Amino acid sequence: MKNIWLLAKKELATYFYNPLGYFSAGILIVLANWLFFKDVFLINQASMMSYWSTATFLLSLFIPAMTMGLFADEKKNNTWEILNTLPIKIKDIVWGKFLGCGLFVLFTLFLSLPAAITLLIIGRPMIGLLIGGYLGAILMSLSFLSLGLFVSALFEQALVAYLVTSVILVLNSFLAQFKYFTDISLAYRSIKFANGLIDIGDLVFFISWIIIFVSLSILIKSRKKINLVLINFLLGIIALNVLLYFYPSLKIDISKDRVHSLSPTTKNIIKKLDDVVNVKVILSSNLPIETKTAVDKLRAILDEFSRINKDKLIVSYIDPEKNKEASNLVSSLGIMPIQFNSVKKDKLEIQNGYMAIVVNYGQKNQVLNLDLQNMEYILISGIKRVMSDKIKTVAIYGDNDELKYFKQYLSKDYTVYDIDIFAKEEWDVDTLVIAGLDKKLDEKTKTKIQKWISDKKGLIVYLDRVSVNDDLESNLIEKTGMEKILADLGMEIEDKLVLDLNSGTANFNTGNGIVMTQYQFWPLIKTENINSKLPVMSGIDSLQLAWASPIKVNEPAKFLFTTSGVSQITDRIGDLSPMMKVGEGEKQVSILGAINTDEGKRVALIADADMIKNNFIASNDRNLYFALNLVDYFSADEELLTIRSKALRISTLNNYNEDAKWIIKIVNVILPIVLLVSIAIFSNKRRRYLNKLSYEE
Repeated sequence: MKNIWLLAKKELATYFYNPLGYFSAGILIVLANWLFFKDVFLINQASMMSYWSTATFLLSLFIPAMTMGLFADEKKNNTWEILNTLPIKIKDIVWGKFLGCGLFVLFTLFLSLPAAITLLIIGRPMIGLLIGGYLGAILMSLSFLSLGLFVSALFEQALVAYLVTSVILVLNSFLAQFKYFTDISLAYRSIKFANGLIDIGDLVFFISWIIIFVSLSILIKSRKKINLVLINFLLGIIALNVLLYFYPSLKIDISKDRVHSLSPTTKNIIKKLDDVVNVKVILSSNLPIETKTAVDKLRAILDEFSRINKDKLIVSYIDPEKNKEASNLVSSLGIMPIQFNSVKKDKLEIQNGYMAIVVNYGQKNQVLNLDLQNMEYILISGIKRVMSDKIKTVAIYGDNDELKYFKQYLSKDYTVYDIDIFAKEEWDVDTLVIAGLDKKLDEKTKTKIQKWISDKKGLIVYLDRVSVNDDLESNLIEKTGMEKILADLGMEIEDKLVLDLNSGTANFNTGNGIVMTQYQFWPLIKTENINSKLPVMSGIDSLQLAWASPIKVNEPAKFLFTTSGVSQITDRIGDLSPMMKVGEGEKQVSILGAINTDEGKRVALIADADMIKNNFIASNDRNLYFALNLVDYFSADEELLTIRSKALRISTLNNYNEDAKWIIKIVNVILPIVLLVSIAIFSNKRRRYLNKLSYEE
């Protein structure tokens, strides 16, 4: 081990004493940082995922440049023969070169830390994802390095070694596009770490890859024949990886809220199944590569379900194009195929395929559609629904066309009715949703609503105080009487509007065409402004509202979410053009959502009826999940709340003007260069000092 470390230090010194090493590392980090910060403000997500995607390609070009001369230079300088005459084993030399080069790779990745620190300042990235991203990048880089070492041992010409290694690495990354080869792609496996999931199978794969190629390099340089021991060793490593591929391995979930792990609620439901539930996964064999992530996640969840209660939950995978039973099931349940593009013989073809889930319990079947973000919820809610004797009911009052998406999603779990609250009929439903109200309540309707509340039935009110037309002209809506009912419950909505610097973007038609700009009458609610103590807010990290009014909350009511600390309240009603901005006046936090569950009551007030309309739900799925959570909560199905929104919740960045964004980009380009120059100067001075000491001796 001592010899390995001495050789590693020698190899590492060659990079630190060579300007080319600094130049290569500098180019890699500067390019990665520039491309990352060029896009991060456009994406507006506090995540380094795009950084690692870019870095993968750059490392495919950078690492071969480091490894191409590992053995060629020794041959060229006639130092390989000298090394062979020393009492050092070949394996020590090879591992020493790998370790020395690996340390320089780690140093290069260290130079990216200022970008990560910057992201922590300008946003709220998940620490687990940052750690996972770096771990994945390190393992991938060392795997790249081991391959480069092997190729360098094969070819004496450095340029040939560089080209061969680069081509192999680029092709290996490209394999992630083909579903049958995805799992041998180093890039694909490293991205899983960046998503916050440490799979022991992936760790073993990376370590195995490194051991195999370093061992082959030792074999080549020692010029020994492949012996039985080595063959068995390599076959053992391959067999271990094959075993871990077919049998689930230990997974460590380092994401916030453990989104890759089953919730205790799910485990409890599966464990307590009192009869057999069959889950039939309908999958065509010709599905495109884009579906692989969803399919892999589905398999992982169902495998876990089976382990919890294999006697009561039976999982089967069937292809309707090859299985007659599946074909008949698809036809009888009206399951529609999905269409996707496929390239065959250099021609673009549209193909049909099936990707659905059928949950069977006795004579009842429930068809589920795959959704990557909500896989666990879809499965467990489908199981609960098919086993339930009664489906909960929800009545909705509002614009039917504008609420189409909301009702569509809601109808997957509930029986949904359109209702006229002014009609004479009584409301025989579990939960009532009022999505906008611009008509004064008559006394009879008021009485029905008050009785509804006193009967402790769920009431969700999305209420506007200001109407806005297409020309952004606004008018105060005449009070309907609902305001007084809600005020008596501790939730008083004001005749004002909120402006917020933390706001969403909107498209406006100008004389020069459609322009997209930040619109401060559309407040954007972030994680820090959400009352996470309330179960109804489970999994919600952002919301988008439009022309919302502030709410005064008095006990026993509680706030659901607020604006940011850089918002204002205005009583200006009229022109709401994007030219009006948050001024220099007093900034204050405003409550935009409130709830009252005192003494069994179930009433919620949201100061905006637009947030659950089609266009807002289409652009912000958190609006949808929040609305569904409210219905679940008030329909006495609280246990599903912890499951619905389990997804990687990437927070948005803080708001910066264009000048600030430019400064951030420039700083993250210059800072790595400053670090490299400083280290180069220090290394040069140290080298001179050591040479001086050696000369004096």
